[in-house]
Amino acid sequence: MVFESSVVINGVCYAFVMWKNPESRLAVAIFYFLSTYVIVLLIFVFCYAKIIVAIRRQSRVMASHNPAESSTAQTQSNQIQSNVIKTMILVCAFYAIAWLPEKIFILLLGFDLNVSVLDNGYYLTMFLGFLYICTSVKIA
Repeated sequence: MVFESSVVINGVCYAFVMWKNPESRLAVAIFYFLSTYVIVLLIFVFCYAKIIVAIRRQSRVMASHNPAESSTAQTQSNQIQSNVIKTMILVCAFYAIAWLPEKIFILLLGFDLNVSVLDNGYYLTMFLGFLYICTSVKIA
């Protein structure tokens, strides 16, 4: 895909610029959006749901082993579940907000709506995505 859509102009290589037809450009843009945004969000939600199920199962097992301290264990379990849910919402929302402008920019390129890859807007949208990467270490 890169070799077919790349061109060298005045010694500078431009990747994903020259497409054989507009349908292939649109197909790549839609695939990029789905594979790097929608599917990643679905994986986040699925994995965090599995973590919550494991925490609930563990809290039930711990409560059955020690019924005298079940209220304390239940409180701790609820606190852990609450923390996991807050983290999940924060990570997913921040990912969705930070990367959405870049994904929309690529979709606009796919629809050929007078947007240039060299515009400063692209670099701003990439900055937001990289900001997410840098700050997600602090979140988790």
